[in-house]
Amino acid sequence: GITKFSAANLEYIRNVRNYMTFNDCVNLVELSVPKMKNFIQGEELTAAALTSGWAANCTALSVVEAPIMTIVDTKSFSGCSSLAMLPNYDIKKIGFAAFYNTAINGVLDLPNLEILGDGAFGKTKITGIENLGTVQTIGENDFGSYWDADKRVFGECANLTYAKLPSTLTKLGCRTFYNCKALRTVVCYAVAPPECTISSSKDPFDGCASFTIYVPDESVETYKTTTGWQNHASKIKPLSEYTE
Repeated sequence: GITKFSAANLEYIRNVRNYMTFNDCVNLVELSVPKMKNFIQGEELTAAALTSGWAANCTALSVVEAPIMTIVDTKSFSGCSSLAMLPNYDIKKIGFAAFYNTAINGVLDLPNLEILGDGAFGKTKITGIENLGTVQTIGENDFGSYWDADKRVFGECANLTYAKLPSTLTKLGCRTFYNCKALRTVVCYAVAPPECTISSSKDPFDGCASFTIYVPDESVETYKTTTGWQNHASKIKPLSEYTE
């Protein structure tokens, strides 16, 4: 099988539904597409435009050169267990399970991010979430029908110690941080408590052992009495007490 794919002037790859471009190419080590912004032309990340796993399960893939890519579609790199770095940090839209079960590590700093799909970073090696741009929903978005009731956007990230959630956040899906046992700090900048989805009595922090939640000072009491957040009322502190 191929070990490297390089196309200096390629601007997009359009998958035919259910026929994935590089899916399961287990010998593929490097992809170089420096002019590619998106893997499909003229389509947005909606359930009707999904292109499942264009490079999924390429277990040897460790290098992706895509410096101007802004959209990473559904399952694009899911199962690429050797992939430790994102294509770039200017990505705007990340689809369902796009980086699920990869070796992506370090701190997520994505200032331009607008959409974050369910399961996007589940079972990765990230250690922190610094910036999620202007994301409004984490879990419970356009890709809900492609995942089970447990959204687990960052589920089972064993190395994750802190997460900063943007002021634009309005909804936090069930089990977003499922089983992130190293999680110690959650900072939510939203003044109005984001809606928390509850499924089978499980909230976004199901399985997280010991952590503190920091919220805007004027919103502490509101968070403590809001569904989902009230389960962790004793952990909620004013943002003024937060230190890096």
